[in-house]
Amino acid sequence: MSEPRLLLMRSIATSGSTSVRKIGGAEVTRAVGKALVNEVKRQVEQDIPIWENKIHLWQPLLCEGDGPIAPYRRWADHFHA
Repeated sequence: MSEPRLLLMRSIATSGSTSVRKIGGAEVTRAVGKALVNEVKRQVEQDIPIWENKIHLWQPLLCEGDGPIAPYRRWADHFHA
């Protein structure tokens, strides 16, 4: 099949943990932790427009610098309906 498929993403669920070494007092440590979480959130939100516009190409144009993408695509293909 050679036509692209639109990938629909209805929601994103993430989880994780962070650890911040004590920096100064408790207030400073909390502020650093909060800044880290806010930065991760900002970066994920920047990626959402990319995710919303993804399409799956059965035979994409690959470049030499893409690395061993073919084995990964074969593995990932079972996730596509």
